[in-house]
Amino acid sequence: MKAKLFFLIPFAFAISLFFSSCRKEIEITEDDVVESIEAALKSNGSEDMALISMPYKSSACGFTNDTTVTKSVSGLDFNWSRTANWNWVVNCDSNNAYNNVVFTESGTSSFDGPRIEWTATHGGSFTVTKLSVLEANFEVNGSMTRNANGTITSRRRNANYTSTIVHNWTDINVNKDSRSIVSGTGTVSYSGTIGANTISRTGTIVYNGNGTATLTMDNGNVFTIQTR
Repeated sequence: MKAKLFFLIPFAFAISLFFSSCRKEIEITEDDVVESIEAALKSNGSEDMALISMPYKSSACGFTNDTTVTKSVSGLDFNWSRTANWNWVVNCDSNNAYNNVVFTESGTSSFDGPRIEWTATHGGSFTVTKLSVLEANFEVNGSMTRNANGTITSRRRNANYTSTIVHNWTDINVNKDSRSIVSGTGTVSYSGTIGANTISRTGTIVYNGNGTATLTMDNGNVFTIQTR
């Protein structure tokens, strides 16, 4: 009997290591979170708003319109596409001078990257100011929520997952000519579920003005991510 128990102890230990390893394989890692945030930033819509804001110069106060923008980008290790349906209204001040353009958005997107593949629905609300021709940049403030369903893959891992990302933008300056973000800050909250595991993370974003942003996660880790 002792001999049998001696054999079973290492066998049971090996089994426990196997299942422990499996559990680790279905966790959402920080790299997964950062890739998801980066993918969402690539389709944040600020460039869309700069493009759509151009017609305000010939629009009457209170003018409303609907615009659909479709965009896709392929990089070295990712592909994403996005369709956004924008509802917008031109607001004026008491002197009938242009004040802001307010946008509400709904749409869909898809992303295929090194670790993550998903399809998503998203929506948000934004206010665009600095409409004067004397201003070189539009200024955007607002927030967007993206709900995604997809798969996370890595070495020996392929599992379905869901995630929600909420972005809040503060004083995002978008160049009127290039329609690229030149400065601004933001916050991001991430919640993801894979199997029985759920993770929630937060971070801050600083736009660097060169197509990148600095993402600082809640544990202090810093990443440079692409925004275009």
